[in-house]
Amino acid sequence: VEGEPTEGPSLIVQTHQVPVSTRPPDTSRESESLWHPA
Repeated sequence: VEGEPTEGPSLIVQTHQVPVSTRPPDTSRESESLWHPA
């Protein structure tokens, strides 16, 4: 039972970090400013 809750959040966190690290989301203007501020 402990394994399931631990893997759940871990997968979610990794999934969010992977796309952000690879390239900023096109829908978020704030993310683009952080990556390449004008």
